[in-house]
Amino acid sequence: ARQYGGGASGPGNRCPPAADDAPPQYYPFSKLTFKDNIITIVDDCLFGNLDLSKRVGELKLNPINPIYPLGTFLRNVYTLLVILEDKGIVLHAVGILEDEEAYIFIGPSKAGKSTVAGLSGERVVFSDDMIMIKKVDGEFKVYPAPCWGDKQRGERENKPYRINSMFKLIQDKKVYL
Repeated sequence: ARQYGGGASGPGNRCPPAADDAPPQYYPFSKLTFKDNIITIVDDCLFGNLDLSKRVGELKLNPINPIYPLGTFLRNVYTLLVILEDKGIVLHAVGILEDEEAYIFIGPSKAGKSTVAGLSGERVVFSDDMIMIKKVDGEFKVYPAPCWGDKQRGERENKPYRINSMFKLIQDKKVYL
């Protein structure tokens, strides 16, 4: 069997057969390393590296379903570049925009970020997956990340927005603040 990262492209491999219907056990955590200015990302569906000094890279994806591993690679590289080059942080969060101010809801997977995005009415939703925060003129501001989730909507610009509030989401059977 051909190898992609740590797994094979056959039965027993953990690479999702199709992004929309794969069970959670198909989504392995990627191993990301950064050494000698080279980013390396490996999981069961991909092998990729990016040499920041030379501005070249290589990416090998499982051909059965290349979309999921491509997204994994780009999301990981983006996150690391934001941290290293932009001196920012990337949060697993949903960002909602109202009156040019951002409301941020953070939480682990299944905490309710997509639910908050879906219940936010006509407000702009940056993403239901990730947002970027950087310090601008002495104040922390939020930027929409280029990696959109399923619930993004509305017009937003690639510019910093003032953070009005941040909320930590905790999954429960009831919806309340």
